[in-house]
Amino acid sequence: MVREILLSASCAALLGTAAVAGPCFEAVEAMNFALQGLPDEGVTAISLKAEGETRYVLFVAFEAKRDGGPNNNTASWRLIERQKESLTYCLAGAGRSLEVLESLHAIPGFDAEFGLPGSSKRRCNDEADGPLGSVAVRAWANKELGPSMVQVFGEPFRGDAFTVLLAEEGVQGSYPWILLQTRETRNCYYARGDDSWFATNFKMRADLKQNPDTLSPLE
Repeated sequence: MVREILLSASCAALLGTAAVAGPCFEAVEAMNFALQGLPDEGVTAISLKAEGETRYVLFVAFEAKRDGGPNNNTASWRLIERQKESLTYCLAGAGRSLEVLESLHAIPGFDAEFGLPGSSKRRCNDEADGPLGSVAVRAWANKELGPSMVQVFGEPFRGDAFTVLLAEEGVQGSYPWILLQTRETRNCYYARGDDSWFATNFKMRADLKQNPDTLSPLE
């Protein structure tokens, strides 16, 4: 427990105002921790990469409808975030809903520019942007990427909600992405990278699975 507290404090110090729910673990333990409560079958893992290295891993499990098909509005999700160049990952968010939104890459009328710290652009919308300010952030991210898959991972019970934009058109075989932190009516640029990778029906290797009784509870 002391190790987890110290790692969580370290995560917060590294990321400043970034939303790290914690706790933090080495990679394999972080994945075991995040997969708690998800089914053994049907989990999709999305790796968000930058400069050839995985920076975030998103686990998603859809709940089934009564007819047996997936319910695209009800999904359990977990997002873990790598800490700089270490092999430590922290829980950034965990929740229970997924909403797929329209790509706004070609929608006129959203001209405000946003970006990550150091880009000379605002990171988040504010009151001056009006009631559609959060949409303006998403629209600008969409314009940067072009046609995109846009997914809002909401109803968090740990950390924040997040909006993930994944480019549908690859750049030299890679698929860039932008991650937005979503809080009520505010969207903020959180991270971005140059490639993404999917694994459907993801499972931990048997020799890497940990006894659930040895893990800290997620909820």
